[in-house]
Amino acid sequence: MVVPVRPSFAVALLVCAFAVGCSAERSAPATGDHDGLGLDMRTRATGDSIVADITVRNTRATPVSLDADQCGRVTEVILARTAFQPEGATYTGSLDAVKKLLLEQQRSNQFSDRFAPRRLTGGSDPPDCVRPARPITLAPGASVSERWELPFGIAYGLAAVGSEHETVRAAVVESVAADKLGFLDVLPAGDAEAARQGREAVAETPASSVLDRAPTHPDTGPSLGQRFDTMIGTEAIRDFIEAQPADSWRRATMTPTAVGPWEFRAVTTGFERAMRADLAPDGSVVGSAEIPAAQDRARVFERRPATLPPGIAVIPEPDTPSLTDDVIAGHLSLPSGRVVADSTLIGTVEPMSQVAAPGDYPVFVTVGRLPGAADDQVAFASLVVSDAPTVSWVPGTTVAVDGGTAAFTSAEGSARLAGLGETANLAAVDAAFDSLTAHDDLITEVPIGDGTDLAMFASGYGDGTYGVHVGLDADGRPTRYVMDFAIVHLGWP
Repeated sequence: MVVPVRPSFAVALLVCAFAVGCSAERSAPATGDHDGLGLDMRTRATGDSIVADITVRNTRATPVSLDADQCGRVTEVILARTAFQPEGATYTGSLDAVKKLLLEQQRSNQFSDRFAPRRLTGGSDPPDCVRPARPITLAPGASVSERWELPFGIAYGLAAVGSEHETVRAAVVESVAADKLGFLDVLPAGDAEAARQGREAVAETPASSVLDRAPTHPDTGPSLGQRFDTMIGTEAIRDFIEAQPADSWRRATMTPTAVGPWEFRAVTTGFERAMRADLAPDGSVVGSAEIPAAQDRARVFERRPATLPPGIAVIPEPDTPSLTDDVIAGHLSLPSGRVVADSTLIGTVEPMSQVAAPGDYPVFVTVGRLPGAADDQVAFASLVVSDAPTVSWVPGTTVAVDGGTAAFTSAEGSARLAGLGETANLAAVDAAFDSLTAHDDLITEVPIGDGTDLAMFASGYGDGTYGVHVGLDADGRPTRYVMDFAIVHLGWP
């Protein structure tokens, strides 16, 4: 007996015959559970994306508290690679330390792709964003449904390795406590597994179960690790790396440049200038490597017990760092007394209206540390321009940070940065970042030409908009400028 094929399905088959990656009528279910916190996922492919429909269920007899993203959604859906670039040879000592930093970069280039949220009905618009202040509570027997989508155009792992080596993975994470909200989207996709261990329900399915798609931009050529193996065949590079203490390395990267060669750049705490080399695609060195010399050795910055801005107290709050030290980077030159607080360093920011007397003034950061933490965090940066008592505080400006660092400079220094031109400006900013890295990303002071300089420092926990407060003496003249990064609560008026 011949069973007639419905016209709509026949058309779908005909379309699929000529479409790349088509998966008509294909979907795949997957489930996960964490002590009665259930996760159901059904994955399907459209003509231009992968879609995951999620339902989270609480089958417990008690409410469950859930972590969320910064818009209140309770699941994270990613497309995770299962095939990775080779890491190459292994080493010991300082060579091993530098290669590990490069392999961190290599792995970050292969992080999972994050799906974007979609409305359950009514097209592909994102749902409303409502930032939660506490964990999301799911009552006994309750459920919540979400839809997520990853367009092929931004599925970079899929482009590199194809559907055969990708997995769709969804997770819902129970909060550590009913009043402790953890955000799902503050770390790169797939990079939070250790912190979530024992608290998450996971559902996953191979991408190949819904999609047949070959790599469109496959990984070709040597990996970063393999390029490193070739590069250290250059004696000067290998000798310099091996001469540094293994625990002194803070940054090592390989990046393609616009003019052709790759650039290797590495910074140790022993030198404020990076070691740099141009590389051919296979990792062999082009020309001569730039090796730091004696004049590039890192300065030792004075430390003293932490001080607070005059008249300003810390308002106690739970889970905040204790202030430990002031780290003093030296003096900042103010030829006309006009101060610029900036993060872009391209010379477009106007000086603050409060003008100090011309001179060279001490600049420092005050750092804090959480109990049990290994690293200091910059709480605020201070530029002290007078020994006169501070009797009042006024707002100075705000600084929008989008790169994890900010700076004080003079009006003349800002104008110098603006006049350098794009290439020279990038070189000056790179030099400042190298020096900052050598000082453990706390603070540095670097010259930028024509007798001007800048003080660069890390912005607390990262990006955001931060206020600058200006202390005034009894005559209304500035005594200090303080950029506050809000890792402790300071009682500004």
